[in-house]
This record gives sequence, structure tokens and C-alpha cells, in this order.
Amino acid sequence: MVKKTGFLLLLLLSFVSLLSVEGELRPYRLIHADSLEAVKENGAYVSELRGNVHFFYGDTEFYTDTAHIYEEQKIVMMVGNVKIYDDTLSLQAKEVEYFRRQEKLKLNGSVFLEESHRDSTWRTFNAEKVEYLRDQRNFQAWDNVKMFDSREQINGSCGYLTYNGEKGFGFLRDKPELSLAQQDTITIKAQKIEYYDEYKKIVAIFEVETIFSEYLITSDFLIYFSEQEKAIYRGEPRLYSSLFDAEASEVTIFFVENALERAELQDSCLVTYKVTEEGSKENSVSSDDMEFIFTNKVISECRAHNNIISNYIQQEDPSKRQDYLENLSRGNELIMYMDEKGYIDHLNMQGNISGTYKFSE
Repeated sequence: MVKKTGFLLLLLLSFVSLLSVEGELRPYRLIHADSLEAVKENGAYVSELRGNVHFFYGDTEFYTDTAHIYEEQKIVMMVGNVKIYDDTLSLQAKEVEYFRRQEKLKLNGSVFLEESHRDSTWRTFNAEKVEYLRDQRNFQAWDNVKMFDSREQINGSCGYLTYNGEKGFGFLRDKPELSLAQQDTITIKAQKIEYYDEYKKIVAIFEVETIFSEYLITSDFLIYFSEQEKAIYRGEPRLYSSLFDAEASEVTIFFVENALERAELQDSCLVTYKVTEEGSKENSVSSDDMEFIFTNKVISECRAHNNIISNYIQQEDPSKRQDYLENLSRGNELIMYMDEKGYIDHLNMQGNISGTYKFSE
């Protein structure tokens, strides 16, 4: 039931007048409210709508418990179960301020946004505070931010996120984290993570960690290309696993559906590795360039090229009638073949081979 019906005619007249004021392109249109009241403040009318409020501004649809519409300033204040639908975008929050002249939305409290795409994929955001500039397609979110992109299968979280749809650029900061899930889950952490063109390129900057189920890669800088399925690491990249550690000036990882396929190490390469489960990573190979081949998440082959120095240590093991042996060798090419668990099966060195053997006394 509409209260204070003496104001109803005045309100209707004011709504109609909005169609022609200042070349208005997005008129206000009330669909329903349990109660309606017009209050004059500083010479201008404020419409107070309460209970099951439903209205449009142009093609944008609004639902809320309570709305205060400042007609002269073109501002709407909404409180309680706010829902907004604008083309492919839907928004929910506890409180929303809508500045129609700037086409700006300020959302507070349990904010949820969902953007649907023509290919039936979608993107969602959760945060405590959001500002959205509709015309510029500029989006900012603060506090406990979480996002999901179904097209790229990406989950993210951070303290602050921004994205500009016109530029196709955004970034996460304040403990940002992205997880890419397909065959294997890849998690990226850094001080700042930038993303371009619908996550087709991701750049992580400073204190970068890339976490796989079996491996960890650290670096100062990462560029990930989703379409080429590769990641480039620079700034003292290091690769760690239970069986080996590796480092180089630059590391490039190649994937197939996010599963590790191959790694290329360039310049000042060094790998230290175990030869037995009980042993330590006391064996090493250094070279100008290296290549790792992965099979079922395990390195099945390692190829080293140019200026190779290999230090292979065999510890004494009386149960296997095995004596201590240390082999320091040099060459131009080295291939290390691993068994199905990733341990060295045998080695093959070629080109200008030289070296020394040291046995136990």
C-alpha cells in the first residue's frame, strides 16, 4: 500500500519530467515499492522507497529493501539486499550508491558480481567494497577479494584488484594469488600480479612463487602466456623438488593443459640432484644451457649443452657391495636418463670428454 498518496501525483509528474531534463538518456522508472514518500530537502525532492523496491534507470534494473532517490543530484542510495542487473552484469551488495551522471556504482558489504559471456562462460568477483564506472568499464575491489574465471579456469584472491575493460588490463596486489586448474593446479603468488586481455597474459612481479603439485619455482619476474601455454621466469629463477634443485639466468616452462611438458634453462645453469631416496642433493651438473623433459610430472630426461661440468658421487653401501666413488667430468653434451620415479638411470656424455675418478681408500 502506498503511503502519503498526496505526494503521488507530484512524484509521477516529476518522473515524467525527467524524460526531457538535460537531454536525459536514462530515465528513472518505478515498478514497485510497498511505501513511497517524497521529502523536500534544500529545495529539492528526495523520494524514499521502502519494501520490495523495484525500479529501472534506463536499461539497468534495481531491487532493494530501501532506496533514497535524490532527483536533482541524480543519486540513488540503496540499503538492504541490493541487486542490480545491467546487460551481462549482475551485482549484489548490502549497500549501494549509484551516481547516475558519472555512471558510477559504489557497493559495500558482501559484494558479489557476475559477468556472463556469449560463449556461456562467466566471471565472478567477491569483495567487501567495489567501485564500478559503467561507461569506462573500470572495476576496483577491496578487502578479501576473490575471483573466478570459468573460461580460463582461474581462481584468484588478494586485498585489492582493479580491471579496465576498455584497456584489457588489470592487476592484483596485497598478497595476490592466482590458481590455474586443469590437469595440474598451478598457483602463482607475488607482490603484484598483472593480467591482460582476459588472462591471456599474466605478469607476476617480485617475490614470485609458482607452485605445482611436485615443484616450486621462485623468481623476481614471471610472464605467463595462456594461449602459447608457456611461462618465462627471470630474476634469479630457482626450481625446487624433492629430487633436485635447479637454477639459471632464465627458465622457460612449457605446458600441455597446465601439465608440465618441458623446461628450458639458459645461461649459468646448475642442477643438484639425488641418486637415491635416502641420499642428499650432492650430485651436480652445470652448463650453458639445459632442457628437462617431463613425463607424468616426473623428469624423464635432462639434456645439458656446452661447458658441462658433472660431479657424480656414489656413496658407500656395503649391503649392495657398493664402494664410494666420485666422478668429476667435463664435456660438450650430456644426457641424463631417469627412471619412472625420477632417479638417475644412466648418463651419456659426448664431445671433448675429460675427467677424474676418486675412489675410497
